[in-house]
Amino acid sequence: MKKLRLFPSVLFGVFCGVFVGMFAGILSPAIRADDVPDIAVDVSESLLPSESVSSVSQVNIPATDAGQALREITGVTASRKGGKGFEPIIRGQQQSQLNVLMDGAYVHGACPGRMDPPTTYVSRAGYDKVEVIRGYESVIYGAGGSGGTVLFTRDDPDFNNDRGMRWHPSVTGRVNMGYTGNSRAKDLSLDIAAGNSENWLRAYGAYQDGDNYKDGSGNKVSSAFHSNTGGLIISGEVAGFTRMELNVESVRDDDVYYSGNGMDAPWAKADIWRFKTRYDQSFLLFDTLELSAYRSDVEHRMDNYSVRRRKPTVPNGLKAPSSSLTWGGRLQGSVFTEKSELRIGVDYQANDRDARRYKVALDNRSQADQYQSHMWPGVEYRQAGLFAELDYELSDKNHLRVGGRYDDFKAEATKAAAGTLGASSPDALYQKYYGYKASKVSEGNSSGLVSWVHDLSSAQSVELRASRSVRTADASERYIASRGSCCHGSDDWVGNPRIKPEIHHQLDAGYQFQTEQAQFRVMAFVDEVNDFILRTSGETGARLYKNVDARLYGVEMESRYDVGHWQPAIGLSWTRGENRDDSQQKNLPQIPPLMGSIKLDYNTGHWLLGARCEFAARQNKVDTQSGLDVGESSGYGVMHLHGWYQLAKGLKLQGGVENLFDRTYALHVNRSSRDPFNPEALRVHEPGRQLWVGVEVLF
Repeated sequence: MKKLRLFPSVLFGVFCGVFVGMFAGILSPAIRADDVPDIAVDVSESLLPSESVSSVSQVNIPATDAGQALREITGVTASRKGGKGFEPIIRGQQQSQLNVLMDGAYVHGACPGRMDPPTTYVSRAGYDKVEVIRGYESVIYGAGGSGGTVLFTRDDPDFNNDRGMRWHPSVTGRVNMGYTGNSRAKDLSLDIAAGNSENWLRAYGAYQDGDNYKDGSGNKVSSAFHSNTGGLIISGEVAGFTRMELNVESVRDDDVYYSGNGMDAPWAKADIWRFKTRYDQSFLLFDTLELSAYRSDVEHRMDNYSVRRRKPTVPNGLKAPSSSLTWGGRLQGSVFTEKSELRIGVDYQANDRDARRYKVALDNRSQADQYQSHMWPGVEYRQAGLFAELDYELSDKNHLRVGGRYDDFKAEATKAAAGTLGASSPDALYQKYYGYKASKVSEGNSSGLVSWVHDLSSAQSVELRASRSVRTADASERYIASRGSCCHGSDDWVGNPRIKPEIHHQLDAGYQFQTEQAQFRVMAFVDEVNDFILRTSGETGARLYKNVDARLYGVEMESRYDVGHWQPAIGLSWTRGENRDDSQQKNLPQIPPLMGSIKLDYNTGHWLLGARCEFAARQNKVDTQSGLDVGESSGYGVMHLHGWYQLAKGLKLQGGVENLFDRTYALHVNRSSRDPFNPEALRVHEPGRQLWVGVEVLF
């Protein structure tokens, strides 16, 4: 790591010290209820302590990936692999422990190495809001979701808005353009809608192109990529009480460089179809009915030679084509009374994945590719769920939510035998490491929750929630079958076909103070997990999976206060993950340390200037047996500047400086660097100092 020069270090410390003192002085009188005007706040309609909602168009950082943008939300971080493929982490949980829905659709990536988590296929264009639910708060978003839920959503176009340059009363939209130094990243997005409030057509598209950036020490970090997104939505009312909507969307990524993986991606693509309809008339017991269906088709190609030759002196290369096809839907009916809303429904999700790896003779391309591993051997997942959730107003000050769901789950590796691979076939690997072959899996999983919100006053509330959620193993945890290149199996990676599902029992307690000027929210949680699915190392060093009992607990806090033009805000999150079974290894892997940010904006309404201190403590609670934690990590503190200027109505200039003092640092959860062109880095480093500018046009 490069040592920070004395002057910037002192300046950073002084600034943060003044920042904290100023924030504490401003906030201390603000959180006393007797000093606050009696402003009515309907807690049932406002955010709860576990929720955050952000506008996708709001620009505070030059994010190249939706997962990176989620880092701005307290309690959420994401591991970096390069310039694309950020893996969100909430409460120390990630991957299939989180439910990520893109306008109601599930999109499961096609790369066994998680180079393309769902957020990779989300662009700024076409989405309006992102809602993050920390913990298990609702049963309607599908099975699992023990760590939380991320909802990327769209709003209906507002043709009566007065936000910008109105070219025509039946047309509204947004254009964003941006450039980021260091990585020389360029982005352009267009989102336009035409029609009226009853019937409209919306088209959107985005282009991104980025080069490899340099970290604070001047070392190049492999992170370049090209990305294009486009989509079309048709929505209309039928007979005045039924709305139908059809959406077609495509994402294309090319020449994606990774530092946190041994391969790059010459291309990846996702095609997504969605259909929604809402019936706003009484039908049987229901006051409204909603039906949604989706299909997401993802293909991904990884290799170590076509984007760049990762091992120039080795005559052979590796390629791994893979695919993931997901389809499903949800039928939900709602019943309303004066004091309650009951939601009852069914949902279904199917996912088929296949991934193979081949050895390629680079110096003799006429030689046939050697079939080496069937990494996902025709994996088929089927899940059918039944759920019910009731929101009930017990009194003016007490609100209750009760929900439950049952999921019937089936899984199968249809090509596990793969006789042509012999000792490297999936079944042979399962037998070698676990003593049994793959067989059909059938699970019946029950989940539920009880939540109580009590209004202490018009501005204050508390929330208590108890839940049980069940998360089944994903395709890699259960069926991955990667035969390594070493004969004694030290780099084999093999799933456990009989791994048990995780059962989470969580308790959440939160407090919220909220007025028009101030907000303070704090949430504490504890999660007792039976059969936590842990990746670990076998006797030969192979990466394997087993069940352990575990405990996760932590605290999330965020606060803001507007005083005149000044807008200070602070956010803190801390999570601890304990392995309750193993006597030697007491920690869970990939648990972020104490992290936070302190922000101060000066907002005149016509222009804004702001600064943000981002910091993290040292993390020494690690699990090196998993192969996910590189080791202990040091803390860091970095400074960012941002601002915008309203040039004219609907025309805004934005800009800022990330990592002002050019620090060399990496998040604890970042992937270990496997880049032969930067062998000194233990983890994928964050960018060094980078200036960015952007223009937003509203019409």
